[in-house]
Amino acid sequence: MSLGDATSNIQRYTPSLRRRRYSLENGRRAFKACATVSDTFFKSSSESKASRSVHCVMTLLNAHEPKNAPDSTYELNLKIAAFLDDFGDRPAQEITKQEIVRWLTDEAGARGWKASSRNRWQAAFSLSFRVGIDNEKITNNPAAVIRRKTENNDKVRFLSADEEARLRQAITYPTHLDSLLISIHTGMRQSEQYTLHWRQVDLERRMLHLPKTKNDQPRHIPLNAIAVAAFERLRDRGDGKASYPVFPNGREAAKAVQGARGWFMDAVERDGITDYTWHCNRHTFASRLVRAGVSLHTVGELLGHKTAQMTKRYAHLAPQHLRAAVDKLVPVVELSSLAPVLAPAVSEDFHSELSRL
Repeated sequence: MSLGDATSNIQRYTPSLRRRRYSLENGRRAFKACATVSDTFFKSSSESKASRSVHCVMTLLNAHEPKNAPDSTYELNLKIAAFLDDFGDRPAQEITKQEIVRWLTDEAGARGWKASSRNRWQAAFSLSFRVGIDNEKITNNPAAVIRRKTENNDKVRFLSADEEARLRQAITYPTHLDSLLISIHTGMRQSEQYTLHWRQVDLERRMLHLPKTKNDQPRHIPLNAIAVAAFERLRDRGDGKASYPVFPNGREAAKAVQGARGWFMDAVERDGITDYTWHCNRHTFASRLVRAGVSLHTVGELLGHKTAQMTKRYAHLAPQHLRAAVDKLVPVVELSSLAPVLAPAVSEDFHSELSRL
């Protein structure tokens, strides 16, 4: 990424940068540092006191950008801008675990990070050091020995019908509204949705093809009528060329937009919806399926979960299958005699069993 491209990206997302406490100038300085560092920084410390953290970061950017989605690279760029502000002039070999812990603790307190957010920032720290080790420029990774915070992933935030109606009213730009509908009705990750190209969209068969996902596995996503209609409207507004992104950046049809964070969070805030992010659209998608009686196994497949454990967070939304399970412990011969006593509390499956006697 050139300095000009980096600066253009930052200018485009200035509102998002401000929300994250990164000024335009900080971001420009961060990218300038990464763009102008020469190979001499990778010499041994005895030659030029190299192995500075900024140099690990520069290599990390070069290695990361071709392999990841634009919004993922953009997020990494934001983190690097913050790292460089405090550690950019320091030799990486001299940065200690205690310094990183203090930095993470201070930032978490100032920004109100949850455990998951702090862990993501810690992982970015660790990744930058690991790249330096892989390039044989440094020998230790102080961030790797920091204990991760325990994340509470059991909490599921999803939109109620009323919240969705209000949010849709708050979104005035038609393309943004279709983007929201596609997210809620497909459950795609943001990185998957905003790297879609029209060649991956088969409206005739009502199917999306994702050749590579977060789990490095291809995935096929079926489309319901609402999602199909949203894609058709997007196609009609653009040219729909197979090689073009479904969500162009507005200035160059051949380039994809970076994501939905800017306009989406503005709409959420205007509408007064609290504790809701773009990723929660996946929870909305999954929770509605579970409450409609879809099995957890099927929901996991649609979400692209690698393990069943990841989908279990939605199990509490469908307690009826648990009640039906314990009802099976009651011997059939006792069903008739117990029915009058249990009638107010038994499940529908229990009543169905009685009706067949």
